[in-house]
Amino acid sequence: MSMKELHLISNRSLTSNLTDFAACATSRTFTAPFVCRPQRLAMNTCMIARATQAEQDAAREEWFATMDLRRQEREAKEARRKEQEKFHREWWGLDDKGQRVLKTGSEDERKKDQGWGYVGVIWDLWLLGRVARSGKKNIEWEL
Repeated sequence: MSMKELHLISNRSLTSNLTDFAACATSRTFTAPFVCRPQRLAMNTCMIARATQAEQDAAREEWFATMDLRRQEREAKEARRKEQEKFHREWWGLDDKGQRVLKTGSEDERKKDQGWGYVGVIWDLWLLGRVARSGKKNIEWEL
């Protein structure tokens, strides 16, 4: 059982008072303090009764005990973000500043990639379809 579940079980009356106030205050803005006054007072009374020094010390100890865990989670999240950013840059061919990097290849390959775009893809698919329908295996053609 997690620490949060233990806390909620030990503070059931506080939880019920919080949910009562939240249910009352839902979709109210200016009128919430006036309309939900009994629920708010019950919630505040319960919170003041439970806000002892021992509760604060227990919360502080829990926070310090889980500090390393939270740091590890942050580091893992940051490492994952960097990994995703690296993949994105490689996928789109971007440099560190986010600018497109020209491919290093022959001049003919670059012209072919730049000039045809979507039409070039459709043309390639059409040619592949003709080859597949013809039944021939090694067809060479010039464009």
